[in-house]
Amino acid sequence: MNVYIITYPVPKKINLLIDISEGDFVIAVDQAIPYILKQNIKIDYAIGDFDSLSNHHLLDDINHKQLPKEKDQTDTFEALSYAYQIGDVDQVYLVGGLGGKRFEHSYAHLLLLQHFDGLILIDDQTTIQLLKKGIYQTSFKGYVNLFAIKPSVISLKDFKYPLDHYRLLPSDPIGISNEISKSIATVEIHSGQIMFIITNK
Repeated sequence: MNVYIITYPVPKKINLLIDISEGDFVIAVDQAIPYILKQNIKIDYAIGDFDSLSNHHLLDDINHKQLPKEKDQTDTFEALSYAYQIGDVDQVYLVGGLGGKRFEHSYAHLLLLQHFDGLILIDDQTTIQLLKKGIYQTSFKGYVNLFAIKPSVISLKDFKYPLDHYRLLPSDPIGISNEISKSIATVEIHSGQIMFIITNK
């Protein structure tokens, strides 16, 4: 079972980004609810303080939890905390939440990657995850971007701009806008932790 947490801003065509199977679990965060329902996606659970939800009657037929308006964590953080307590979950995805008028919310969502192990963020153009020490392969045809969360040593093979045991610091932007040069390229993280971002052209 996969868990999909959908938050605002909501992608315009969710079903083109993710394949929600019958056994998967969809969590809606606060003001994302009407945008999700408009795309005919069934909501299994909703969470938030709902101060941004103009029509509270939408909650009538949805299992939900209302949070206090004043709290230490965001609605999305609370939704993720709930998701990671569900048993027998293969993968948790955070869908949406990037862009919009308030940059601080996007940044806060990026920080969630460091709190919730294995989390993957998806929006209309971008997929983001953290990679730890290991070897990874990609066949993605768009832009491949790698940024250090902590000082790291990485190698890139079969990329347009290869690297060999390069020490990548959090302040170093060299990993932006790379592309693969063959059908499959390899990312090896010798040490550290990387934010791996793939973006459509």
